[in-house]
Amino acid sequence: MVEKRVAALENGTAGVALATGAAAVTAAVQNVCNQGDNIVSASTLYGGTYDLFSVTLPKLGITTTFVDPDDPQNFAKPSMTIPRHCTLKPLVTPALTSLILKP
Repeated sequence: MVEKRVAALENGTAGVALATGAAAVTAAVQNVCNQGDNIVSASTLYGGTYDLFSVTLPKLGITTTFVDPDDPQNFAKPSMTIPRHCTLKPLVTPALTSLILKP
């Protein structure tokens, strides 16, 4: 029921409610990534998310390229394979860094 209500508030067609942020990140990645895909991620992630990307997902054939988020251009380096998912935790990370994106 809560999923339907949140979806309606956001003008969405459906929604998924999960108990933790870690569950939400895992579900999101597993829904958009397949074996052989690459994720480009800020290196300043929360420890649990970092472990998911560096330990668990490689076992499923999903790799992660960690970049320094201090320079947003690091997310668009031409030498990287085209990412399937880009993880930016833009507010505050455990390292107290923030990421400001400009169009």
